[in-house]
Amino acid sequence: DRHLYHHSNSSIYDGFPELVQYMKSKFNSIDIETGLREVERYLYLASTTSIGGFSMPLSSPGDNILHELILQTPYYHKICYDILPGRKYIHHKSFFDGENVVYKNVENTKKMVLFMMEYIKKYGIIEDKASTFWNLFQGRKSIEEINSQLLIFLEKGKTNV
Repeated sequence: DRHLYHHSNSSIYDGFPELVQYMKSKFNSIDIETGLREVERYLYLASTTSIGGFSMPLSSPGDNILHELILQTPYYHKICYDILPGRKYIHHKSFFDGENVVYKNVENTKKMVLFMMEYIKKYGIIEDKASTFWNLFQGRKSIEEINSQLLIFLEKGKTNV
């Protein structure tokens, strides 16, 4: 099952057509449908996995969509508490922890890889158009190489990356 909810093809944005329309008008220079889907997938995984304590895995375009979603407080609150399965507020964590730029931290990268392994388990390999919304794919190997490495980790049951 690659859908967010086991019972249907529903999306966290269902019932909020005005929010989707607003996001489309605000972010008309990017592939907003893919961006909204990837933010939804991030929120779902953040809601259901125990992997935490790392900085934002979304790249700038995805992070910008998430920021705008958070600013739409009534929608974001409803999504976090009433729609996502974890029924908890998903906090945004900065790249800066007060002392260090944490995205350059090796431990942060390991947690991000574990998070993306959860993504692959739930949704399959990351599509090329979706890769622009994830930090792990920015300025690194080709998407095929990264997907391949993540699949190898999954096959081996590797959790210590």
